[in-house]
Amino acid sequence: MITEPDTVPDDARSSSARLRVIAGLVALVTVVAVGIVLTTGLTAVVDPPTSATAAAPMARISPDGVLDLTSVDDAMAERYRHAAEHTDAYDHVRCYCGCEAAFDHTKLTDCFVRADGGWEAHGAGCGICIAEADAVRDHLDAGTPLPDIVEDIDDRFGPS
Repeated sequence: MITEPDTVPDDARSSSARLRVIAGLVALVTVVAVGIVLTTGLTAVVDPPTSATAAAPMARISPDGVLDLTSVDDAMAERYRHAAEHTDAYDHVRCYCGCEAAFDHTKLTDCFVRADGGWEAHGAGCGICIAEADAVRDHLDAGTPLPDIVEDIDDRFGPS
């Protein structure tokens, strides 16, 4: 019996298989890590700092996700106060971190100010929310018109 020669060397096949396994493991680890961060980082109760942990940048968060503003640094607390004082602008800005799916947030205000008047813990731990809030603040300080602020946030943080 005559057989066709194998066109793919065995070492290439095994290398390709190894790459697929590695890619699968990386994807799995990423999903698990994101799940841990979302689960523990947003709903855990963190004890008040002690002398041993006072330097740690952790905020006190209640079980329902409400942030205690006295437990964050002044710059972070100011972001929260600015969002509460400028809901007219923050309400028009979309957040691009994915929180609309995870937390039903519909606007940047939701990342900082809760509907019940409390402080939403999510904003303090999310780099995208913080960057968007800083951009909104800078634009408002510069007197940028609201449509231009929204357009800039969409351009900078939205899908490409």
